[in-house]
Amino acid sequence: MPRNQGLPVGGQFPGLTDAYAHTDLKEQDGIIVLFLSTTCQTCIEIFTAIDRLAERWPSKKMLLFIYGDDAEFRQIQRENQIEVPMIPYEQTQFELYKTAIFPYVYVLSYQGIILAQGTVNAVEKVDEIVNKGIEGIEYTQLTETGGETV
Repeated sequence: MPRNQGLPVGGQFPGLTDAYAHTDLKEQDGIIVLFLSTTCQTCIEIFTAIDRLAERWPSKKMLLFIYGDDAEFRQIQRENQIEVPMIPYEQTQFELYKTAIFPYVYVLSYQGIILAQGTVNAVEKVDEIVNKGIEGIEYTQLTETGGETV
């Protein structure tokens, strides 16, 4: 059973200013943030599927926060030919992101509002949480433009 953790849905995701500085996040209409560890077996399985996952949601920017040894981090990146931006994640940041269980995913609006989040134990669970968040992005876009939901 997943432990209760993570930042609250509806809250602001911290640190996006730094992410914007290192990526082209501003041009996307949603952000998928995955927290992975270099020593977690489920994380390793997700690493092998990262580019496929990113292709499923081409209008969303994917960003990886990686906890673990820098050499392992770079080796995983090379072995899996990961092109998604990867940011080192330090234990000192656990409190800021309320994330110390891996793998973990956040789905954010363009403005950095948390639309969905949760612990994932397989690629399929990533799909489930991201799709839930995408529904939130679409709802937010409709309400901001005065559209109606059906």
